[in-house]
Amino acid sequence: MNRQEKNKSGDVESLMGRLNEREGGINMKDRRSPFEALTRSRYTVSFRNFLGLFVLGIVITWFGSEIIRGNDGDGGDEISKITGMDAVSVDTEVVVPEEKEDETPVIVVAEPKTIDETKNDAPTDLPWPRVAWLLSFPNSGTSYTTEFVRKTTALNTASNYGNENMDENGLSVPMYPELSPNGPFWNDPTNEKFSTPPTKGYVLTKTHCGGYCDTCRPEKYVLTPSLFTKECQRSTRVDEKGEKYKTVRYDTNIVQKIIHLIRNPYDNIVARYHLTYKHFLRDGEKDMAEKYPSSMEGFRSFCLDLGKKQKSTERHSDLLDNEVLDLFEDVPCHADFIRYVQWHNYAVLTSLELAVPTMTLHYERYTTHYNETTDRLLEFLGQERKRPPPNFIQGKEYRDYYTKEEREKVKKAVEKMSSRLVKRWICH
Repeated sequence: MNRQEKNKSGDVESLMGRLNEREGGINMKDRRSPFEALTRSRYTVSFRNFLGLFVLGIVITWFGSEIIRGNDGDGGDEISKITGMDAVSVDTEVVVPEEKEDETPVIVVAEPKTIDETKNDAPTDLPWPRVAWLLSFPNSGTSYTTEFVRKTTALNTASNYGNENMDENGLSVPMYPELSPNGPFWNDPTNEKFSTPPTKGYVLTKTHCGGYCDTCRPEKYVLTPSLFTKECQRSTRVDEKGEKYKTVRYDTNIVQKIIHLIRNPYDNIVARYHLTYKHFLRDGEKDMAEKYPSSMEGFRSFCLDLGKKQKSTERHSDLLDNEVLDLFEDVPCHADFIRYVQWHNYAVLTSLELAVPTMTLHYERYTTHYNETTDRLLEFLGQERKRPPPNFIQGKEYRDYYTKEEREKVKKAVEKMSSRLVKRWICH
């Protein structure tokens, strides 16, 4: 069955039911919306799960080092290949070495023996280089990751957003003009230093997918899994100079790898506010910039005012779980935590649906394990280090923008909403 057929037949209940088998407890029964299913996880142990793990153990033992590639570094990311049936039915338990406090896992999901086995009719003659999505919630480290790859390899990267990257004629430049004119598009195609396209490996390609708007109402950001994946495919294209961009989509069959970028939720959410403040200045909103300065006080004031404004809308929405809203009571910018968790839950689902090798990259590892992290990133992309990397300036930590009581509320709510893998990655 190809991806298009799966999307047509895989309604929300079916998809969430399969996730329940994988993740151990997300259930659509007696739920008012697909989002509430994510917010009311329940972990169960069944004979089916036991049998699946038993069979997986036999497969891992049989194939040995061909299935699990251990970590050669100093306690950094572990890569495990999980093989088996269709990727959406595979348990995604991460195989890791003995736990260390700062370890974060990297997983490779269902790398196929042949393209046709699990890639759902992906073309076997795709040209090189090939697309590697950089799935990133906004302000989670996208810019540095892209800059690192471009400057270190002296090769170009790509983006879904062709209106941000145009040639000297003011037009978007697609990676595959004939195969996929709707994108992705080359970044900064007029920059001679980095405009050379790779001839092998994978092109890092930015997409923020959907459901991340920062001050919008629930109906604008609560999505279903299938809509989230469609938003990952969404791109913007400019065909004529001075023309408003067109919103288009391209086929996911050209996506051959995924890098899932994650940043600490407190740091990510405060960084989003700092971008909002910059937009106040850019757009000439002097009164807003003065009322909500780029400081802890400005952040808390902005978030609490926004929360008061949207409280009634949230409480009367059929899309949000009131139990979660109760946990988030009086927490600054609580809706951004809801968006953040939903986004990462669905990013995991998208990787499983596409059944492509997926690397999970924690932004904080640029600080704690820089060389190891960047080496693995380039290895995953099949690119070589040719030049010195750009300086990495460690970002500030913003946990202290929240009181201890607020952090306890956030922890309980995030644990309630998160799927198992996402909970493991961000609940610390």
